[in-house]
Amino acid sequence: MAVALSDNEAAIRDLMAAGGYGFPLMLDQTGVGRAYGIEAIPSIIVIGPAGKIARTITCTVSADDLAELVGQLTYR
Repeated sequence: MAVALSDNEAAIRDLMAAGGYGFPLMLDQTGVGRAYGIEAIPSIIVIGPAGKIARTITCTVSADDLAELVGQLTYR
């Protein structure tokens, strides 16, 4: 899921469509970015199976790197 921190809905939806992104998008109208301590864009927050932050990444990563990181999480 992506969270758009500071853009209008039309602009971010156009960006998602132009990039061919098919994952869910949430517009941050309630301060979720602040709640997760987002200070840099882009930021990736990986949430583990227990609902806790497993990793915060403040740079771009490849899909393979992200898949490897998620694969390292222990699902219980």
